[in-house]
Parts: sequence; structure tokens; C-alpha cells
Amino acid sequence: TIDAEVVRRVFRVQIANQPAVRPRPVQSQQVQTNIDRQDKMGLAPGKKKIGRNDPCPCGATKPDGTPKKYKHCCYPKYG
Repeated sequence: TIDAEVVRRVFRVQIANQPAVRPRPVQSQQVQTNIDRQDKMGLAPGKKKIGRNDPCPCGATKPDGTPKKYKHCCYPKYG
């Protein structure tokens, strides 16, 4: 019967061991040095980061005379 089958399966339940969690590999010293160097460099003193919607610093203008946005001018080349 179904009741007997349920009882039989409940009493046969066993605990399965979880595999041991492996520690993440440590980054090499070279990679960590490069990350630290980039953090220290940051932006050049006195220079502001150019936003994508800011006028392009190259000075390019559209045919109507308004400045081009950085994202449509030099961002694809340098961004």
C-alpha cells in the first residue's frame, strides 16, 4: 500500500555528506601589484573625468554649430 511505501522510504533516508568547500585561489602577486598601481594612479591631478554627455574636448561641432557629445565623437575611439 501507499502508507507502507511512505513509511519504508522515510525510515531509509540517509544523510549525504556535502563535498568540502575549496578555498578560492589566491591572486598572483603580479596581478595584485597591477591592481594597486591602477588604484594609486587614478586620474591625473587637476583633470576632471569626461562624462559621456559632456561636449567633446577635441572641439568638434555639429553642422548647426553646437558641440558634439563625447559619446558620439571621441568616446568610441578612446573610451
